[in-house]
Amino acid sequence: MSGTFTMYSTPWCGYCHRLKGQLKREGIAFDEVDIERVPDAAFIVEQANNGNQTVPTLVFPDGTALTKAREVAAAIAANGPIAARAIKESALAADGLTEAEAFTREFEIGMVVMASEDAREGPRAFLEKRPAQFKGK
Repeated sequence: MSGTFTMYSTPWCGYCHRLKGQLKREGIAFDEVDIERVPDAAFIVEQANNGNQTVPTLVFPDGTALTKAREVAAAIAANGPIAARAIKESALAADGLTEAEAFTREFEIGMVVMASEDAREGPRAFLEKRPAQFKGK
């Protein structure tokens, strides 16, 4: 192992591809383990994620893991459905793009969200100190 941490991933994970690209562009060394090809890797990931095979999972040399999947999932779920779909679309669309191209594509996707009724509901609910009632419109 030569990296500063180990990334457990799968070949089909869009978030894994995006993170790997960002780390490589920044010159951050890491080792990668495909949990579908390495027999014990899935077990390591499950231990770090309360029994779930959540990728990417980053494990550092001291054995600690960077796993915020539940917190991230809760934050995404708290958003409106249009925003949640746009987050996923942005992550998948940016794979293989340069950073500038990815930001341009994310901006295009984000403008659709900003034109929605849900985008107006979020700030309105905040100002009225009530939970937002997103309708997916």
